[in-house]
Amino acid sequence: WIGGQAQVLAVRPGYGAERTGVRPGQHLTAVNGEPVAEALKPWLPRCLRQPDPAARNFALNELLAGDHRTPRQLTLAGPNGARTVQPDVPVSQLENSPRAELLGSARYGQVGYIKLNNSLGNNKLLAVFDSVLNALGDTQGLVLDLRETPSEGNTTAARAIMGRFIGQEGAYQKHELPGEERQTGIRRRWLELVSPRGIPYTRPLVVLVGRWTGSMGEGLAIGFDGLGRATVVGTAMARLHGAIYSYRLPHSGIGFVIPAERLYHVGGQPREQYLPPVLLDPAAPLPAGPTTDAGINMALGLLAGPARKK
Repeated sequence: WIGGQAQVLAVRPGYGAERTGVRPGQHLTAVNGEPVAEALKPWLPRCLRQPDPAARNFALNELLAGDHRTPRQLTLAGPNGARTVQPDVPVSQLENSPRAELLGSARYGQVGYIKLNNSLGNNKLLAVFDSVLNALGDTQGLVLDLRETPSEGNTTAARAIMGRFIGQEGAYQKHELPGEERQTGIRRRWLELVSPRGIPYTRPLVVLVGRWTGSMGEGLAIGFDGLGRATVVGTAMARLHGAIYSYRLPHSGIGFVIPAERLYHVGGQPREQYLPPVLLDPAAPLPAGPTTDAGINMALGLLAGPARKK
């Protein structure tokens, strides 16, 4: 909510909302034919002592996500007037990702580009990543795109990827276990380290992040920043609060997860509060460059400039 209006800040590339013309800067006026303020009410918390803007924004995102069964109808207002779109027609893409590959890669002149396609939880990713990075070893700079990493992942994958870009061991993330402090009164915190792996890529690196950089994607972003190994560019990330532990009931086989750890940048900032040092406004004019992607053009511009982080 901005100024009392539900404003679109970011749109997930390649999915139904983008395909139907939803763009940053537009205002949402109705959901499934109902004014957005009314449609939002069932999603609002009922136990808060006072209004909480963060809770209201969370409820709005829940409303817009839908129930994964009912096709959504969104009414938006923009510079060209009001329009209604149906992002789930002909098929909902929430369960049908348009990307089958673990990652994508390209070359833009002397700069390499690697994009992870929500694959940080796939054990096959690392062999593919190593192969692609080795093939781009002759480039003068690299863009690592984490803007499509909203789902799960693990620290093994994150450490393996970061390990290809460093020459010595370093800390990339701080952990805290609040449950132990509640039980014992003794705080437990520790730093997680990443070690070099394989032939290091030593050229300048730009990491792209966005609203769909979540979970281990967020860990990679703050890790590269904390290690001083990359310039992070983009918008606020998913802002997931900490790490979860997974369990499975022995008799029914039902699985569940519970939040267990708080996570921090090595500098002490909570991970969910981290913002990229180079912020990108999705509603701003497209930066000059060879693509129609503002993030890629911004990254290429930084790698071509004199102040490149190594």
